[in-house]
This record gives sequence, structure tokens and C-alpha cells, in this order.
Amino acid sequence: MSKSKLHRPTRNQPKNTLKSAPKAVSQANDRQATTIDNAKYPPVLIVILHFKSLENTRNCLRSVFKMNYPNFNVLVIDNGTGNEDSKGLIKEFNKLFWTPLTDNEGFAGGCNAGISFGIQNGYKYIWLLNNDTTVENSTLSQLVEVSEQQDKVGAANAAILNTVTNVIEPGRGIIDFARGKTKLKASDNAEFVDCDWLAASNLLVKADALKEVGAFDERYFLYFEDVELCHRLKLGGWRCLHVPKAHITHIGGASTEGELKHWRSYYYTRNRLLFFQTYANFSQRMAAFAAIWTHLIRHCVSLTMKGGEGSRQLQAEIAGAQDFIATRYGKWENSEI
Repeated sequence: MSKSKLHRPTRNQPKNTLKSAPKAVSQANDRQATTIDNAKYPPVLIVILHFKSLENTRNCLRSVFKMNYPNFNVLVIDNGTGNEDSKGLIKEFNKLFWTPLTDNEGFAGGCNAGISFGIQNGYKYIWLLNNDTTVENSTLSQLVEVSEQQDKVGAANAAILNTVTNVIEPGRGIIDFARGKTKLKASDNAEFVDCDWLAASNLLVKADALKEVGAFDERYFLYFEDVELCHRLKLGGWRCLHVPKAHITHIGGASTEGELKHWRSYYYTRNRLLFFQTYANFSQRMAAFAAIWTHLIRHCVSLTMKGGEGSRQLQAEIAGAQDFIATRYGKWENSEI
């Protein structure tokens, strides 16, 4: 079990108010099964954020609809793609709702639309699932089982098989306030592990917990929003459990490849500073900031020696730091690097 001390916000209160649920379309008016025992199989809304690669989203859905859990619906959110290419999926899959967002609202804003839909339509759980993942037959059943059997579970996630390395990624999220770092460590073969935070590539969250603490903080847009939400859940007395026996496969980075590859450098730098400014106490914040700024200074030397790509990564990191200082959050508006 994680032993990290919980830290309440000291500055910059989270902007995480639940929004109005979007209107969604489907092939039928009622996709929710009516003959299933909701006490035995609590209703789950699976939220898949579609931004790039229709084929990834389709493969994800194919795996989802092979699962043995009997009581779920799926909401695909077209996150400002501009062409709404995912709308045709509602003709391919049963129990599927679809809704478009006018603009790309990032992972935080896009998922918040799904969270609001799930809460306002009475689902007990909302499973946030990256569109570049595939799931196993029993993944959702195992996550729900642990969440129902254990006390005060606000969030749970499955172990992740990385398709690039073909190994199970460490899944026990730890927050090191003194060093301004977050990391993932191995969880051995435990049935479940209490964590400081969970990776949101697959994140089963309890609706009641979100009603209490709020949804994602949309200032983060992308990266670190899962760390912040999990920390806020724990501040509210909820547990975040990693379930190693449950598995998903994750391509990883599919939404930030190509021309968007430097988004991670920008958002990770800016949002890391924002998180530790918000939750670390004064002495820890000074130590965390010293570590973060020292890291950036080192990159000013090392990345300039790596040619054009290194220089562009450095520009993105500097832009993230500058926008943190200027309190410019949300979507990176000047992202042409």
C-alpha cells in the first residue's frame, strides 16, 4: 500500500466542475439492457475518446464487444477531429453511443464530456479507455469485481502490455513530492495495489466518487490530469487500485505522434510545474521546483547537441515553462514547433 502523505491544494484550486452532458446518437433509443441484475453487474459506461486513427478505435471496439461483462454501453467521443469520421461506427457496433465535440478539448475535456454523460444517465462506473488500446475478455469483469469487493474504491486500472516492448509496464503510481516527480513501479503479483495515482489509458472510476471530488481539471488538457484526479480522489478518502491480474494492450503515443510529437514535452513540463505548485507545501515546492528547473537547464545543454529534433523538444519544454509562469493553461495555442 502506498505510504505517501496526502497534500491538499495550497494554490491554484482545481477547475474540475462537472459539465452538462453532451447529446449522443445511436442506432436505437435504448441500448441499456433491462434484464440484467444491476446489483450483480453494475452498469458501466465505457468512454472512448477518438482523436486519430479510426482503425485503432475500431480495433478497440472489437475487443470491447468480445468481453464477458454483460452490463455496459459505449460512448465514442469524436474529440474535434473536424471530419467526424467515427460517426459511422454506430452502424457497426451495438450498444454504442456517439457524440462530437466542436473543438479538440484534450484528454481532460473530452473525458469530462463522457463522465458527465455517464453520471447524468445513471451509470455506477465510467471506464475511460484510450482508443489505441485493446482489452481482454475478462478485463472489465476483474476491475469491477475488485472495485465492488474492496471499500471506498474511487478508481481502478488494469496492467498494460506495451506493444512496442512486449512487456507489462509498471503500474503502481507513486508521487514524490520532495523531488517533484511521479513514477510507475512494478506491483509484483498482488491481487490489487493501493497507489498514489493510476495511468488513465484505462481508468475505471466510480460515479459517486466523481460527484464528490469533481472530474478532470481541464487546465491540464493532456498529461498529468490522471495524477491530479487520483490525488484529489485520495484527498476525498477514496482509494486508487492497480489490478495486475486484469490486462489491456496499449500501443502508446498514438494520439501524439507525427506532427504532434512535441506535445508531450510541452504539456509534461507545464503540468508537472502546475501540479506541484498546487499540492506541495512550501518546503517541498521549493525542492520540487529546484529539481524541475535544474532538469530543464540540463536539457538546454544536452538537447541542443541532438540536432533539429532535440532543439524542437527543448523549444517545447521552454514554452511549457513559460506558459506555466504566465498561467496560460488548457490547449497549447502556439504549437507549431
